[in-house]
Amino acid sequence: MPKTKTISRFNVGDKVRVCSGVSNPDYDDLAIGGWVGTIAEVQKGTPPTLLVRWSKQTLKKQSSIYRKRCERDGFDGNEMWLAKVDLEP
Repeated sequence: MPKTKTISRFNVGDKVRVCSGVSNPDYDDLAIGGWVGTIAEVQKGTPPTLLVRWSKQTLKKQSSIYRKRCERDGFDGNEMWLAKVDLEP
């Protein structure tokens, strides 16, 4: 039987990376796998969600399309709420 990966509990201040294959929850045509940041807030619930503040490197790599959509729709492109299952340490 193969081992299953245990997803650790994330806490404020933890550094995380978005898992490969994950799309932006607001713009499903934009892949965000590999983006890195720091947990800024944890919302317990089903499923738990985490506010990730993007690293400087990730902010530099964000596409102009993403930044324009965020501006148009009133989103903060510097952070994003994601499900715990979409993240890895």
